[in-house]
Amino acid sequence: MTIEAFIFSCVAVLIASAVCTHLYLRYARHKGIIDKPNHRSSHETPTPRGGGLVIAALTLILWSIAIANQILTIQQGCALIIPGILISVISYLDDHGHVLRRIRFSVQIIAAGIGIALLYPLTELPLTANYSINFNSLLIPIALLVLIWLTNLYNFMDGIDGIAASQAVAVLLPAALALHFAGETNFAMLLSIFACIVLGFLTLNWPPAKLFMGDIGSTFIGLTLGLIALLTAEILSYWFWIIILGCFIGDASWTLLTRILTRQRWKEGHRLHAYQKMTSSNEQHNTTT
Repeated sequence: MTIEAFIFSCVAVLIASAVCTHLYLRYARHKGIIDKPNHRSSHETPTPRGGGLVIAALTLILWSIAIANQILTIQQGCALIIPGILISVISYLDDHGHVLRRIRFSVQIIAAGIGIALLYPLTELPLTANYSINFNSLLIPIALLVLIWLTNLYNFMDGIDGIAASQAVAVLLPAALALHFAGETNFAMLLSIFACIVLGFLTLNWPPAKLFMGDIGSTFIGLTLGLIALLTAEILSYWFWIIILGCFIGDASWTLLTRILTRQRWKEGHRLHAYQKMTSSNEQHNTTT
């Protein structure tokens, strides 16, 4: 793809995402798909939710086009598409009505398991110059646990206007740049276009948000970033992804660990994340994000 064609594709996708996001907003208002504030909310105004459907749908189409154009192999594409569909469906249902926690968790396990199976064998995680963790032996459950945790922590961190979408862009663009310098220009273009899809949604999600992405957006992005990390680990290393996702990984993991160690009811909702403590009013969403 020429640079001109790439720029045109990015602009076209950004516009398409923004248009679809605006159309979804009208649909959500018409159907009454509204997030009403409660004691755990960081917003005060009822706001339509579920806009992440646009992100999931357009990204799944992107992977399908990448397979058709042989940018991704069928196995790689299915490792992104099948788990993406599963997590999107269960999260969409949850956005429209309560789905039991054990059912959501079971689907997350299945989705992550399918992704790992299709990407097998996994790249080792280097710890020192002479020692690496091999995820292809008894440590496969660790890889599964990491994917499930990334899926959920992204959902935990989607609590104020624009933060989850902004983080996705802040991860995807550096990853695309790193892949480009590593000679993986086609995959770099895919991640750049993925970032443009999220940017299109951000037109209505930036503070003050007119639309929330909902579980379908946050869980889809979290799982997809984890799968992309597995897919590109041989080129970029897992450490690259741990570093650029460090803000979300650090806040969510530290908060959960603290709640467990202090014997709080850690399975229940709360407002104890660092970003939530920084945000005491709607006016501060912009600053915190």
